Amino acid sequence: ERHMTRHTNSIHMAAGRVFTLFLIFCATSQMLYGNEKSPTKAVSASYGYTALAVGIGTPVALPWGRNWDVFGLEFNLVYGECQLLRGVQVGGIANVANREMRGVQAAFLFDYTPVDAWGWQFSLGGNVAKRVFGLQSAFGINFAEELHGAQIGIVNYTKACPGGFQIGLANFIMDNQIPLIPIFNCYF
Repeated sequence: ERHMTRHTNSIHMAAGRVFTLFLIFCATSQMLYGNEKSPTKAVSASYGYTALAVGIGTPVALPWGRNWDVFGLEFNLVYGECQLLRGVQVGGIANVANREMRGVQAAFLFDYTPVDAWGWQFSLGGNVAKRVFGLQSAFGINFAEELHGAQIGIVNYTKACPGGFQIGLANFIMDNQIPLIPIFNCYF
């Protein structure tokens, strides 16, 4: 009996942690996206393109600065940021591709693409993109305004899912008949 009580308490604690992470994620995504009616943030013009960007963290990298289009590999020990990504972006903590991502983003904490992400976003913490055409996978939270592919994580959230599915403890497809379904969710 004591074992069952301990097991039940641990389940309740885990569910509480997942719910807390989800609330933090929702608040963060609201800060990132803000009100949809507000004017969009202007994106800086690119300096040009590079096949290789390496550094400690953008802008302390070669080539210097954050306004580069990367057609190849960007590797930063802490933080990577580029305008347009066509290739692989690896960051120790976080990655950002401001205009579009086509390829792979991999980071320890999070990946962020405020527009279209084509390919695979992978992190231990979370992934955020406006529209996903591919896969978001995280041990934490995945967020997309529109999903065309798959999300695999503890918590998965999308406003619209014209085609795709989610695998996780809490899966939210807000334009679905039943928005929250655990374990597996797809548009129906």
